[in-house]
Amino acid sequence: MPNQTMIDAAEAVLAAIRTGEYSAARTAASYLADRPIFRWHRGEAKGREAVFERLVGQWALTPALGSALWDIDQGETTNQLVVRGRFPGKGAVPENYRLAIDFDSEAKITIIAESFAFPKPPEAVPEMPAYVRRCIDHALLDAKPMTVGYALAEGGVSLSLRGSIQTRSGDTLILWLRNSTGGLADAIRAGQPISFLYRDSGSRTTLIAEARGSIVEEAAERRAIFDRTPEVEQRHDPGLSGAAAALKLVRMSGTTPDGPILVIPAA
Repeated sequence: MPNQTMIDAAEAVLAAIRTGEYSAARTAASYLADRPIFRWHRGEAKGREAVFERLVGQWALTPALGSALWDIDQGETTNQLVVRGRFPGKGAVPENYRLAIDFDSEAKITIIAESFAFPKPPEAVPEMPAYVRRCIDHALLDAKPMTVGYALAEGGVSLSLRGSIQTRSGDTLILWLRNSTGGLADAIRAGQPISFLYRDSGSRTTLIAEARGSIVEEAAERRAIFDRTPEVEQRHDPGLSGAAAALKLVRMSGTTPDGPILVIPAA
């Protein structure tokens, strides 16, 4: 069994790593030996001052580490503790995050070794997974309206938030446009690629998509798309004077709590 001083030291290092706060790093530094080493995938820091600088501040993984669940276990020797992080319900997070902390005979930290791996690149699938469809269909309800981008005819790019986007199938997005002759409607009619971005920072879910399609003219299908539109968006166009659009995905990629995704529909 590790002694309590070692456990306290490991918890102090963990607090510094997951928060980046100066006060937490200062506490962790009080457990360092005279010549500690911090090793990570890009190199190592040697000496108390250098290790302190590695413990403090906002690093690339700090936002993810702050949301992890943690366990501290005995390491490979009696003078080592291992801190392990798990990230349930989160996307864009590492797998197997691990801090191996070695101690000297006085329970002072001599080495901190950080290791982790990210999920392997996904295999392409022809349709959006259920979790992705749910994100898109509930985007406005969840206060995460999707960003839509397209090229302007006169040059430049237009970006806007759209609350009417829904999924019609595993490879098709639909949306209602309040303005039937606006820039987005014209871009769709011209067959331009339309870009979509969805981001949920809470679950660290990011979806980036490109799609092409057409403006729907048939009355029944127009009405069906309007009826799928969230009610708050419907009330912006009670006379149905806008335009309905159906867009087939060209490609979608991103990260979700179920892992990275890549959607490339069949031609």
